[in-house]
Amino acid sequence: MKNNKKIILLLYIIGFVLLVFGFSFLLDGDIRIYEFNADVTLTDKGDMEVVERWDMKYFGDYNVRFRNIKYGKYNSNNPLYQEPDNIADFNTIDGSYSVKVYNEDHLDVTGRVGYSFNDDIDELGEPLKQIYHTNEEVLFVDMSDNGGLKGRYIIEYKYTIIGAITQYSDVSELNWRFVDYAEAKIKKSTITINLPNNDLDKENLLAWGHGLSRGNIDIVDNKTIKFEMEDIRVDDSERIEVRLLTDNSLFNSIMDYNKVLETDLINKNIIVDYENNLAEETNLRIKVANIILYSSIGIVIIMSLLILYIFKKYDKEYEALFNEKYLYAPPSDLTPAQMSYLFYFEKTNNEDITATLLDLIRRKYLKIVLIDEFITDEEASFKLVLNKDKSLEDLLPHEAHLIYWFISKIGDGTSVLNKTIEQYGSNYTNAEIFNKDVIKFKNLVKKSCEDLDFFENRTKDKIKIYKYVLIPLMAIFITVILNNIYNIAISLPIIFLIIISVIYIIYVSSIKKRSVNGNEEFVKWNAFKRFLVDFGSFKDYPMPGIIVWEKYLVFATSFKIADLVMKQLEVKLPQIINENNSTYLIYSYPKFHIGFMMFSLNRTMTTAQSTIKQTVIRHNQSKSSGFGSGGGFSGGSSFGGGGGGGFSR
Repeated sequence: MKNNKKIILLLYIIGFVLLVFGFSFLLDGDIRIYEFNADVTLTDKGDMEVVERWDMKYFGDYNVRFRNIKYGKYNSNNPLYQEPDNIADFNTIDGSYSVKVYNEDHLDVTGRVGYSFNDDIDELGEPLKQIYHTNEEVLFVDMSDNGGLKGRYIIEYKYTIIGAITQYSDVSELNWRFVDYAEAKIKKSTITINLPNNDLDKENLLAWGHGLSRGNIDIVDNKTIKFEMEDIRVDDSERIEVRLLTDNSLFNSIMDYNKVLETDLINKNIIVDYENNLAEETNLRIKVANIILYSSIGIVIIMSLLILYIFKKYDKEYEALFNEKYLYAPPSDLTPAQMSYLFYFEKTNNEDITATLLDLIRRKYLKIVLIDEFITDEEASFKLVLNKDKSLEDLLPHEAHLIYWFISKIGDGTSVLNKTIEQYGSNYTNAEIFNKDVIKFKNLVKKSCEDLDFFENRTKDKIKIYKYVLIPLMAIFITVILNNIYNIAISLPIIFLIIISVIYIIYVSSIKKRSVNGNEEFVKWNAFKRFLVDFGSFKDYPMPGIIVWEKYLVFATSFKIADLVMKQLEVKLPQIINENNSTYLIYSYPKFHIGFMMFSLNRTMTTAQSTIKQTVIRHNQSKSSGFGSGGGFSGGSSFGGGGGGGFSR
């Protein structure tokens, strides 16, 4: 059992690791987005020509994809000055937009394409865009007739936003949100912005990324800027958003309505100051987020070490003095139910009822009698008959209860038929009575073991060590408060802390430890069980008589190895043994094999329990009603124009 506890402890640790590292995989669902890349070309008119490529893999049953593209120039939450007349538009001139789908072999497999500005419809016959969705267009592809979307695809979108650039008195700006929602986390993204031809130094370019606390910006030269990002969840807290400031000379053909010349209200310095303040706030948020993350990891480590300490002090079994591999006889005079209560850590199993009945038959308090010797084994009937010559006062309470239960309550006071036992729970009232008697039997077994010094009382110890779960719980409370203050991502730390809290509570509640005496007794019984399992391989082992084996098989039943032992016994048991000495193992009729009566009793008990289970299920179903139901990036936002995202179905 010592090794079993180590295995359980290891499973707790492995479970934690699997939950933590498997959590993100589970959240990905049945769609993966490996890459979202956009090649953006800015014209001297201030227009933005975009070619997007979504590298996706579908594992489920999908047929269509929507790409919603917003082109509103401003965000209502933007704290900087906004000019209402400064607008952008979606270019609907044929040739400036397209949708293409390529398979893994780079072959064009594009299905039916639709565009909201052409009043096209989706696969359900509905308009692609809702009327109230202003400043937004939808690019749609239906792959139903091309085998659907299953597997890996590159979905390419081409479109142009007219007037994406805003020009101020001393600087021109692209402030744009490309994606703010998608079907899954985007593993990697690169936005490449190509500027009009110019002779400026690249030092004149200023660029920021938003919506993420991680990413990299590379001003390659005076014509190219790259924004690189990884692991974007694409939700309210993470999105793909960029801001670029450059010289006005690059956009000398910009439309007048895209010029905002309110010098005192908005200019380069105001924008740069806003970005610098946002960077400071973001750095603080990153610092707080990192403190929370590393603190949660530290708490997980501390709680794991605490679990190891608790295991060694309160849960690890004592070293036993007995160290032999086998014991060739039961080590004490425990009843099979008492042995099982010790062996299975204060648990009494259904097999113990059968084992106790067999033990009562072996000790001749009951007799098992075959009713019809000419019928087949499967249909054989027998009855348990009370031996009135034996005093029940010598029995332990749980043994006496078993006789009263089966002979007096189910039977007629002197005997009970196996068919009566099997059919007893056919009605719900009897099923409830039977289950209550099972509970009473288990309680009596427990009571009979209270004075045997099997287990240590760990109630006070558990109360004392439960309090340490307040460490991760307080950390959760503090994390939530900090999230309300700084609006940071706390999902992973919260997951860590919740999982370790649950594991700790479950582990502490499961702590059970045998006493020195109980562990010594357990080790001996385990050696006896090992003997029963392996005795078939002992070449020179002298076979005990039939009476001894009937005693051994009683315990084999509680050990749940009776079938295995019987298979070996049928080979090893000499045929010369006097069958008259047996009580249940060998039956005198030659038609019936060794152990026939034992297996018949076991089958009766299994059938009775199955009948009761089905009766209870039917009763509960009849009562129920209703239905079931199945230099870098910073967080925050520049509140730029654009937005939108993709979804599939």
